[in-house]
Amino acid sequence: MKRLGLCLVLWAGAAALGCVSTVVQQSFPALAERREPIRRIAVAPLVVRPEAAANSAPVVARYLVDALTARGFEVVPPETVARASGGLDLSMPALAAMLEREVGADAVLVGKITRWVEREGTAAGSQRPASVGLDVDLYGTPEAKR
Repeated sequence: MKRLGLCLVLWAGAAALGCVSTVVQQSFPALAERREPIRRIAVAPLVVRPEAAANSAPVVARYLVDALTARGFEVVPPETVARASGGLDLSMPALAAMLEREVGADAVLVGKITRWVEREGTAAGSQRPASVGLDVDLYGTPEAKR
């Protein structure tokens, strides 16, 4: 009986862990249909909502740049994209065409930080873990197809 109880507890724990997913991945057929491979991705400056988390944009952008670089892409960082666009808020087709022409980007990654929660606690433990919500879209250049 003790053994059955232990098995049930382990099964319930495994089922609970298997049902939890914090990262949603979605594939897009248009990416596979692209004729030329994507080699160079320009990361546009991130939009931050709520605005109170504006200091989080450089941190999250650095993680995006590092993740793309680790996967073998050449990456144009947000600072370079901002300089190339002259600080203008361009529409996606205009931004994609300009980044292809100015920095040789094959694609543009645009993102929005939707949630930013700082970790609370000490080195020994956390009362509230850190949390980030991020939506990103990848657009091909120069036509800006998602």
